[in-house]
Amino acid sequence: RDLRPAGYVGFSPWTDLTLSGASLVTNASRDQLLPGHRLTEIRAMILGGATPQDAMDPRLSPLHAEFPAPPPVLIHAAQTEILRDDALRMRGRLPRAEIRLAGDLPHVWPMLFNWLPEARDTLDDTARFIRRVLAPEAGS
Repeated sequence: RDLRPAGYVGFSPWTDLTLSGASLVTNASRDQLLPGHRLTEIRAMILGGATPQDAMDPRLSPLHAEFPAPPPVLIHAAQTEILRDDALRMRGRLPRAEIRLAGDLPHVWPMLFNWLPEARDTLDDTARFIRRVLAPEAGS
């Protein structure tokens, strides 16, 4: 229908397949859910026969994309995860994005909503964002 997205929500997004974020190294021993060495393997699967230079393609690495007039954006990341800097560096591409940095939590902690109170809080916060961007007056 050629409609523009009302908004975007990202939990611990991997936005840079070039693997240049400092937190890949600084948080390597702290992120227990997503070990950094696995990203190289996963990137190879994504790229297939392409070269690592192709990881800069903005269709694969949003950190290298241009976003003229983006919709509202909410990104959650944890201070201790390896992809923290992928989320934080999106501020350079999406200056109006709401990027929320949580404390010592595992990668994509909202999926643990039955076990972590912080996960439920993050999901509640995300629901408020979604309701706000889907509100009838948000589109006008």
